[in-house]
Amino acid sequence: MKLAKLSCNNNLQQSFGFNLLILTLHMNLNRKKMARMKTIGIMVLATLTLLACRKNVEKPSWDVGLVAPVVYSSMGLDDIIADSLLQVNPDSSLTLVYDNNIYTFSLDTLTEIPDTTLENYYSLNFGTIIPAGQLLVPGLIEDTKYDLNGAALTEAIIKSGTVTFELRSTIQEWTIYDYAIPSATDAQGDTFKIQVMVPPGTTQNPSVVVNNYDMAGYHFDLRGSTQNDFNTLQTQLTVRTDPNGNDVAITSADSVSVVNSFIDILPYFAKGYFGNESDVVVDQSSFSFANNIVGGSIDIDQLDLTLELINTIGAEASVNIQNLASVNTSNASAVSLSHNIIGNDQFINRAVNLGNGNVTPSIFTVQLDELNSNADAFLENIPDALSYDIDLQINPFGNTAQYNDFIYCDGSLEANLNLELPLCLIANDLTLADTVSFDVNDYLEEDDNGELPHPIKDGTFKIFAENGFPIEAELQLYMLDGNGVIIDSIVTDNTIPSGVVDGNLRVIEKSSSIVLMPLSEAQVNMLYNITQLKLVVKFNTASLSQHVKLYDHYTIDLKLVGDFNYTVELN
Repeated sequence: MKLAKLSCNNNLQQSFGFNLLILTLHMNLNRKKMARMKTIGIMVLATLTLLACRKNVEKPSWDVGLVAPVVYSSMGLDDIIADSLLQVNPDSSLTLVYDNNIYTFSLDTLTEIPDTTLENYYSLNFGTIIPAGQLLVPGLIEDTKYDLNGAALTEAIIKSGTVTFELRSTIQEWTIYDYAIPSATDAQGDTFKIQVMVPPGTTQNPSVVVNNYDMAGYHFDLRGSTQNDFNTLQTQLTVRTDPNGNDVAITSADSVSVVNSFIDILPYFAKGYFGNESDVVVDQSSFSFANNIVGGSIDIDQLDLTLELINTIGAEASVNIQNLASVNTSNASAVSLSHNIIGNDQFINRAVNLGNGNVTPSIFTVQLDELNSNADAFLENIPDALSYDIDLQINPFGNTAQYNDFIYCDGSLEANLNLELPLCLIANDLTLADTVSFDVNDYLEEDDNGELPHPIKDGTFKIFAENGFPIEAELQLYMLDGNGVIIDSIVTDNTIPSGVVDGNLRVIEKSSSIVLMPLSEAQVNMLYNITQLKLVVKFNTASLSQHVKLYDHYTIDLKLVGDFNYTVELN
């Protein structure tokens, strides 16, 4: 810490004297494990003892030196890569294990039963008075065929959805409606049936009864009355007058009707032929396994990259990956995967149905490494996204299963990219960044009025570094305004040396160093206008000729200290 320097007029120097004592209270840095940068404060207490002074002197002033810890950071590999992706090996070295879904194709659009409204209207032409209990609609089974977007379903089990019935009658007496769906049975094998009493109505004012019914769990046989059809629903309606009612006159103007609407029907299971629909998808997905990396490159020693196609649908598929590229959005670079799977059709077998929602998926895998592909360059791009162009076709050879395609509600065809990467690499300007809050007023002493009138004259940021990585580092500091916009940078030519390593390039002792970042007069003035500091660390293994292995205990510890000079005036 700098000592206070006394500045006073010459004619006053013999009139009074004083002692200046600056006490800096050291505060513990409350560290969490692998803590991120945190703003901490210090307290500076200046005790002034005025020994003597004439009443007619001018206000004395002096320059005060203030050394204030600003931020503390301990960066480990879990600040770069999520803990959940790091696997600690028996020798404490690390392997990155990352499974990423590139694309998922589902047959929801093919097997979904669209919202559909059916109306059965029956005009009555008795022209006479009929007795109580008279049958008006005889209960014939009718077949209704649905258009299911190219799919030909023979059966389905409903996961969720409702059916709404609207029953109308102009009969001037109570009537009994018996409505059934003979092809729909519940888990106990009972057919869906309802019986509804409809009150009297007139031709001018028909009576209307509306009821909703939950269809979850119902099994639909969609083969129709012939048992040789598809997408066909059977319905049956019987209408009669109330046997406990009165005789009633019915004319040709009278009618009864049923309007049933299937709403939000989602199958749990569907079976039939799903057609040979094609799908061409050009899109992008997230592939972010590293955090806070904003620049630079790495050279990977070895890797295990697997492209995996998983089919849990009971239908064959043909997949052609036209292009698969790793994308680094921060520097707008893309590296397309080079392998003989790219641009060629891959046939995927159907899954096997084990019943009760269980299937044995069909899995097609391709191992990618630095020998059979450019997988190393693909990952050395440090991607945060994958772009892809995929052509897919279901049942490329037609209805080979004879209406025995199947799908459960969670069935799909997935393309995954799985990575196992031992963290053994060469770093070239591998750049990490983090941002912390900063308010210069937190480090200045208030006057007797509780104000902060004393401007900083000059200053330096000092960084005390302890590097536990076998990689040397460079630092740069950026000043950000209230909108997070960089308004200036503070650079240094100093390099933080790597940790001390043994013959296997394993760190046995952290290196200690101090990095000075002098502040210009303009930068000192900017301190009052910034709200954040951005610390950028750039790693390099330029001094090493081989890949270095990274271990779980490696960290680099940084303490940023502000060494400020400002003027204090005595009121």
